Amino acid sequence: MKNPFRKSGDSAAIEQELRRLAGRKADAERKRSEVLQALEEARQARRDVLDADDAAIAAASGKLKALQVETTDLAELITDIDAAIEGASGRFRHAQEHEARSASAAQLDAIAAKIGDQSADFERAVKQLGKAARAMLSAIPAQVGVFPLSKYRRPEDRDERGDMASGREAVAAVLADALAAELPELFDKYRDKGYRRALFCLMDPRAPYPDFRADTPTDPLPAKDVVASLIVDRMKARAGAIRSGEAAASLDDVCLRVVAPRPQRAVELIALDNLCLVLENGIFPPKRQMLTAGTSESFPSNYAAKLVNTGAFVRSGTPEAEVFMARRQAELDARNSVAGPILWEDCRDLGDPLGLLAAEAEEAARAVG
Repeated sequence: MKNPFRKSGDSAAIEQELRRLAGRKADAERKRSEVLQALEEARQARRDVLDADDAAIAAASGKLKALQVETTDLAELITDIDAAIEGASGRFRHAQEHEARSASAAQLDAIAAKIGDQSADFERAVKQLGKAARAMLSAIPAQVGVFPLSKYRRPEDRDERGDMASGREAVAAVLADALAAELPELFDKYRDKGYRRALFCLMDPRAPYPDFRADTPTDPLPAKDVVASLIVDRMKARAGAIRSGEAAASLDDVCLRVVAPRPQRAVELIALDNLCLVLENGIFPPKRQMLTAGTSESFPSNYAAKLVNTGAFVRSGTPEAEVFMARRQAELDARNSVAGPILWEDCRDLGDPLGLLAAEAEEAARAVG
């Protein structure tokens, strides 16, 4: 049997409850207004009989008291109705939020389920495409150049070095153009004309930010795994965050909560001598670079500690740095000159104090192995 006193958690039912309470309050307020008017009339009626006998006064007083009790009861009823409306309004807001979260999460779960179901078809199609591409590749003799190709346009780590494209490069080009023709919406446009022939490439589909460069080389995932890692699992995680209230119900701004690593503190160092050493080179491999005496550079804290230990650097702002810079300026003033051009042979060679070349070689060995 349904409990008549149990309040519904459904927003539509609560909305009906609020309408009933609002109607009941309006009725109570109307009745209270009528009773107040009758109370005022009863009070005046008693004033009119104050010079009459006791029975008339008692009758008027009895009526007045009854109306006063009814007025108090109605005031308390209205107060109770207001409290009930406030409580129902809170439950209504909560129910709406819960339903919005449930609807958004269910939408994400449905998308994830549909994409997960499609991953098997996707993997079969990829395998069939791979079979056709390998068959074409096997038909091209290894020693035959297919078409002229500028060797300067190749990535540095590509095996091919000749002036003609290999069969592997030719099949790769055919595959890229065929996909661009069939699925142009998946390729980036080049200044609104044509296509770049490059898909949106991911460094690590399982990483929190998959388009960032991975710290270590990663192997590509098969279709089923990459669909799960990149789309299905992430949408399910979003759906769970919405249901629990950790994320908003709007799907426009839903994102994974990723704890970004704390960036290393930058430390400014001053070179005590003309130096050459291996340093990072932006997105390019580390290379040997020159630093002249008195040059200040910023390094991550772990690099800075290693460089200070070489004895060739001091931390900027320290007494040692101030003494060195004052002495250097005094020497320049004495010569009435500024520091001239420095040659490589004028530099003290520190080698690779940060171990960058060793780390690069180890990464390359992992990629090959």
